[in-house]
Amino acid sequence: MHILGYEHVHHASEDHDSDSWDRIAEAAHATFPILSRPKDKPKPASFGKAEWDCVFGEFQAVSDVASVFAPELISAYPGAKVVLVQRDFESWFSSVDMVFISSILDPRRKLVYDLVVRPVRKLHFYVGLRSICMGLFGATTAEEARRRAKEVWETHHETVRKMVPKERLLDFKPGEELSWERLCAFLGKEIPADVGFPRVNSRATWVGETAQTEDRIVSGYLIAWAWYILPGLMFCAGYYVAKLT
Repeated sequence: MHILGYEHVHHASEDHDSDSWDRIAEAAHATFPILSRPKDKPKPASFGKAEWDCVFGEFQAVSDVASVFAPELISAYPGAKVVLVQRDFESWFSSVDMVFISSILDPRRKLVYDLVVRPVRKLHFYVGLRSICMGLFGATTAEEARRRAKEVWETHHETVRKMVPKERLLDFKPGEELSWERLCAFLGKEIPADVGFPRVNSRATWVGETAQTEDRIVSGYLIAWAWYILPGLMFCAGYYVAKLT
């Protein structure tokens, strides 16, 4: 999308520890019944265009994470154009299971976050991703998410095709080649000269995203405890040096 001149595009791979993930988590809690809410933060009476503007309003286009809220965003922005890319289920599920389900819904990671990290540092990225992962699959465990994956996959594509008029929907079905010609004709953009169509969601890219997700979460744990432990270590070191002198 950047190649076509859309400068502000929302991707999950950006703003890893920004409080924008808090707004995404809030949207998930307002959208999905399975997500519990603190007693001091009751579910909003409504979550309409004004609220979605606070989540994604600064962007010209949205992708990946935003698709979790497809029905809500289609209703809030009825004039928007929608590009639907349907991958083969097995290929999609393999990637999603590896990158999100196995990682984000790992109960051991949640335990470590709740007991070790959250008291000293909030990981916005982890909280946001966990909220949308649980909400999308209507699941609190990886096993539940895997059982519901195909139903969720089918429902998503059916819902988008029913809600979006054909003139505002570019629908890539499994086996159809993604191309500049179809995309640019749909968006009213000129075809980029001498630029191949990007394949940013290839299998190799997903594997790389998995490693990056793990690194961000682990780094968050380490940074959280570094701020908690270092003052104590410095005090002990100073006390030890004072005794020696």
